[in-house]
Amino acid sequence: HCRWRQESLNHYLPMGWSFLARNDQKQLVGYFIAQPLLFFDGFTQSLWVEHIQAIDHSIRDQLCEVAYKLSKEKHFQKVYFPKGIKPAYSEAWSPEVSSAWTAKVSR
Repeated sequence: HCRWRQESLNHYLPMGWSFLARNDQKQLVGYFIAQPLLFFDGFTQSLWVEHIQAIDHSIRDQLCEVAYKLSKEKHFQKVYFPKGIKPAYSEAWSPEVSSAWTAKVSR
């Protein structure tokens, strides 16, 4: 059972919130599917990373960094990563999701 569908990738890539990673030969080596969330979990803007897939942990980590930096650049307050993806700078949000702060917010 797969949590994503090809239609998701086709839909979200052109919107600018999802990214592909390619090697020097232009072969797909990883991607993430994401979308902005407005007024979620008490925050004005957040990025929800629905799915990350990569051929190795190094590429996966680089994709997480892209999602994190994109969120900071767009002044989003948080980025949420899927179950099993927990960058060093993130914290547990729920058993299914980890999240990382991308802006200074009063807690």
